[in-house]
Amino acid sequence: MKRNISIYARLAFVVLVIVGSADVATGQSTHYATLSGTAVATDGTPLPAVSITLTGGIEEKTLLAVTNAAGNYYLQQLVPGDYTLTAQLVGFTTATMDLTLIAGQSATANIQMSPG
Repeated sequence: MKRNISIYARLAFVVLVIVGSADVATGQSTHYATLSGTAVATDGTPLPAVSITLTGGIEEKTLLAVTNAAGNYYLQQLVPGDYTLTAQLVGFTTATMDLTLIAGQSATANIQMSPG
């Protein structure tokens, strides 16, 4: 009887490990949010190399990204909560916005920056 319990305990552990790592294997999770967007000048020109800072969430973390040549950025596996997004680029005024992310959400936050 003791041996059967040990086998069942091992089997249960293996099942938990497999199920628990399913989100990691697929790269998706309903526990987190993603955020993407495009930074553009007031005339609509995409802005590369914009420093994107996202601060907040339940864990009060700071995450960083930089826009690509098309002005796009992408942040993933964000804990749900309230955030402040800050965009900075030399020659432009700093842009900020507050947003709330929820679990499973794929949010978009486009940024328009003024010269200055």
